[in-house]
Amino acid sequence: MRLSAKSSYAIRALTELAKTPSKSWVKSKELAKEIAVSPDFLAQIVLDLKKKGLVETQRGVWGGIRLAKDPKEINLREIIEAVEGKIALKKCFEDETSCTFSASCPFAKTLREGQDQMLDVYEKKTLAEMVKKGNV
Repeated sequence: MRLSAKSSYAIRALTELAKTPSKSWVKSKELAKEIAVSPDFLAQIVLDLKKKGLVETQRGVWGGIRLAKDPKEINLREIIEAVEGKIALKKCFEDETSCTFSASCPFAKTLREGQDQMLDVYEKKTLAEMVKKGNV
């Protein structure tokens, strides 16, 4: 599985929002400029993040985008899955009926272990930690 640019920009956008004072609105054009992405692409990302309850938006002169939750409550897995969908190294991990060999697959168990470890890391890494350590 390869993460798309959408994930990278989503992480960067949320990191910038996490750096702003709590409950402050950030203008969409300013955020797009800060993370070097087109405003249209950012709008798509923000829509996905909003659907998953990670950001709030408000139209108008005093509006913008802000985090919907405390950065300590947002983990890397949530961010990635908000824009990419469920993380799965193999299609059959999402839908076992998609593979006729799932019961006898010689490497599925090893891949599943690797995926579980990766997801564990992503779930433990919060947005607050990434901002604090500069691990973005």
